[in-house]
Amino acid sequence: KLNSAGTQILWSNYYGSTSNDAGYSIKTFNNSVYICGGTQGNNLPLTTGAYKSAKQGALEDGFVARFNSQLGSLVRSTYVGTSNYDQAFIMDVDKFGNLFVFGQTYGTYPITSGAWGTPQYTKQFIHKISADLATSMASTAFGSPQGTVNLVPTAFNVDDCLNILLSGW
Repeated sequence: KLNSAGTQILWSNYYGSTSNDAGYSIKTFNNSVYICGGTQGNNLPLTTGAYKSAKQGALEDGFVARFNSQLGSLVRSTYVGTSNYDQAFIMDVDKFGNLFVFGQTYGTYPITSGAWGTPQYTKQFIHKISADLATSMASTAFGSPQGTVNLVPTAFNVDDCLNILLSGW
């Protein structure tokens, strides 16, 4: 975190495992800084009460972490994904503070009852997680018949009316 002039570091922090990690997105909301990405590691700095406190498989898993924006301290972090390859690419926070994550998966991502999705072609996912990263609130997955990841996420937004807008190539 820099001062408003960009001339002084107010705080900084590291986050990652002892394996390969990638950070893709950062978002601030109500005194919190959220980051998301993917990791091959099974030893991310995790906290008690996380939605998923352990890596879900042998391949890459997505992750989300929340930091205190005033101090830079880790508040909570969680893995996000299936037992197969997953990456959490972009996120947004709704007006109630809930986190939405947009990513890719080779696994069978859960589709919440009543949610739109394409269960036979689940290669991209959207996952709604509580602001404290403790509870899965809803998720869906979608794709096309090719059977592989077929969309690279490039933009994602949850608007004030709670509509989800996304794009990719």
